[in-house]
Amino acid sequence: MEKKQLAGALCLLMAAAAAAAIAHPDDRLRGELVMTQPPPKAQEELRAYFNQHYQEATCSAVYVDLNHDGTQELLVMELEADRNGRPVLLHDGPVDPERFTAGMVTVLGTGETGVEAWMEYPCSAEVPGGLYLVQQDGRAYLLSYTAGDSAADFDAELFSLNDDGEMVVFQREQCGGTSGGDEAAELLPLLEQGSVVWAFGTAPDGQSCFACLDELFTTFEA
Repeated sequence: MEKKQLAGALCLLMAAAAAAAIAHPDDRLRGELVMTQPPPKAQEELRAYFNQHYQEATCSAVYVDLNHDGTQELLVMELEADRNGRPVLLHDGPVDPERFTAGMVTVLGTGETGVEAWMEYPCSAEVPGGLYLVQQDGRAYLLSYTAGDSAADFDAELFSLNDDGEMVVFQREQCGGTSGGDEAAELLPLLEQGSVVWAFGTAPDGQSCFACLDELFTTFEA
């Protein structure tokens, strides 16, 4: 696949994933593991931490259980200001791709010492790719996708978190470079089934395309 075709496919996957399953707080995750929101005290702590460190206008937040212990953490996606220093608003319609510069995805968990930032995952307009919430066997995972510099070159990782909030990679696939081959395409179909957290690429006509999570305190339904 040519690089421009790969980028175009990425943009199509963004559009498909943007309409995927984000449920309201009372909904449950289908599968073997039944999801519950954090206990009321933990919810209060997460909301207080969010209100102290983030602005709703430039952030999305969704409950999701990424360490598979049956209680959800809070995933926050925040975009940085554009090149002119203006805030990029997430909830007033689609974000102009030309205004996207960078951002950060953070997973917040609660413990004995209160709210902790378990994982931080940066996003940038300098690196085409994306991050998606997906499900396997009724459990939630994150799937990262990074486009490479050569034609048909990408790197994809399916991962969750352990009880300490550290990344645990379950599967990694590469196409191009040293790995190459058509066999490295098992993870890509998950992009269409998942929910985009953020994704940035270039369409075949050379135009930039961008999609991102537009939710506040809803629950990911795998």
